[in-house]
Amino acid sequence: MSPVGGGMSAPFTKPKFKSQLSLSLSLTQTSMATTTLCIAILCILFISSSSVAHDDSKNVTNNPADQLVAIVNRNRTAHKASSLGNNPGLACIALQYIKAYQGNCDDVGKSKKPADSEFADTFAPKCGVEVATLAPITGRVIGCQSEYVNPERAYTEILTIKSRSLDIIYNTTYTEVGAAVSGSDGGGPYFWCLLFSNAKANSSFVLEGGTAKLTNPGCFSGAHDECNGAYGLEQHLNILSIFAAILVVICYTIWV
Repeated sequence: MSPVGGGMSAPFTKPKFKSQLSLSLSLTQTSMATTTLCIAILCILFISSSSVAHDDSKNVTNNPADQLVAIVNRNRTAHKASSLGNNPGLACIALQYIKAYQGNCDDVGKSKKPADSEFADTFAPKCGVEVATLAPITGRVIGCQSEYVNPERAYTEILTIKSRSLDIIYNTTYTEVGAAVSGSDGGGPYFWCLLFSNAKANSSFVLEGGTAKLTNPGCFSGAHDECNGAYGLEQHLNILSIFAAILVVICYTIWV
């Protein structure tokens, strides 16, 4: 007997619970795998940034100006001259000496140089050097080029390409040196400068309070500062942060 209404009964359809369950499990496993991968990558980025910060804190004197002084002393001793004291006051003045060129690389080597009066009137006050302790600058070597190079190349390819520069560097009457390196507005051209003095060590170019005023951009020797280490760390952390942000967006998109 047919149901009321005279229509035919619909065929029985078996629920597809098994296929739906398999699909749900597959999606869950994929989501878990993606979550695990994202967490692992974020952990790697965090550990990497932490290790960079730790290494930089241990190596705050990783300064190209200090490295240049080490190269100068190494070459002096190889030529039977004594090592020179690394004077931060003199080095800070070397940085101000660079800035006096106002980024004009072409002025280097054309007998153009800051007036001697600027040492007492401008350079020393900006560095916090006691004017009464200024001593004669008995040697100057400065060079410049558009691209940045490491201190070793700066010494051989920029500062010592003239024999007169080597005569200055190897002079046996010097007692101390100050080195500085700086770009212009955070870019090229890049200047490298060495200032020498034959004054009595520990009593010349004395810093007020024992610490030089840090002036950016640029690095100077003897200050034990975080000159280019901090900049490199900042750049590295910024890159890691960008990658982490992109990864979070990708993971969120997948999860949603």
